[in-house]
Amino acid sequence: MEKATGQSSERRELRGGGYPGEEDHRALGDRTTDGYPWRPEAGQTEKEGRRPEEKTAEEKASEKKIGVSEEKAGLRRQIRSLRQVVTAQEKERWDEALCRRFFRRFEKWRERELRGQGWRVPGASGRPEDGEWVYLYMDIRNEAGTMPILRELWRRHIRTAVPRVEGKELQFYKIESLDQLTSGHMGILEPMDGLKKAKEQQALVVVPGVAFDHLGHRLGYGGGFYDRFFSREPRHPRWALAYGFQMVERIPWESWDERMDVIVTPEEVWGDLDQRCL
Repeated sequence: MEKATGQSSERRELRGGGYPGEEDHRALGDRTTDGYPWRPEAGQTEKEGRRPEEKTAEEKASEKKIGVSEEKAGLRRQIRSLRQVVTAQEKERWDEALCRRFFRRFEKWRERELRGQGWRVPGASGRPEDGEWVYLYMDIRNEAGTMPILRELWRRHIRTAVPRVEGKELQFYKIESLDQLTSGHMGILEPMDGLKKAKEQQALVVVPGVAFDHLGHRLGYGGGFYDRFFSREPRHPRWALAYGFQMVERIPWESWDERMDVIVTPEEVWGDLDQRCL
């Protein structure tokens, strides 16, 4: 800002005193700080001789992308360091609180769907034998835990599916017990071979993440698996689980980053993107 102010002042002085050809130079629009038009030096191409502050639209977009990527990487390091110091006792207590808040919100959401006032819950006729579906991840390395939720879903006769990494894509498979899981990508529990693929296009999906904000933006791990999954199957309601320290003021996001519909923490639930539902 100081540089711009200085240039503005200098140009006013130049206009006051005047110099030969000033109007022609002003018409060119691009000038150095002495008021005269800037031009490449002898032997330079126009691109090579650009003024340092001049950038093409592609360069600006590239710098912006690099800036967002660096901001994401810094936030990932910050949250991972906080996750590393979570104790087993804290995790157990938080996971139980997550389970309670999840089902409190789930019941309100399900009741609304049964009344036909919002998202459709597949198979939600009110008869447990019809079976609803919930897709959910298997947590690892102090992620917000899903095991209490998984067990409660089974107790309620709600069908479940968990993801498996296949190439660059996520595929969900129906599971009915923990015996159907095996260590897979990055040591995460995944469905064994031979299980039935889940094909419910509107099932609620419980999503992991590094950090979230109150507008529903999610910072993932950088692989893009859930972004591609939701791009392929866009009709799923997206619910995220997080511990309190994973909620931040702002998530750096890009156009392909998918937003969450609901974020559940041990202390509160944020739903409809920016409305808190305790």
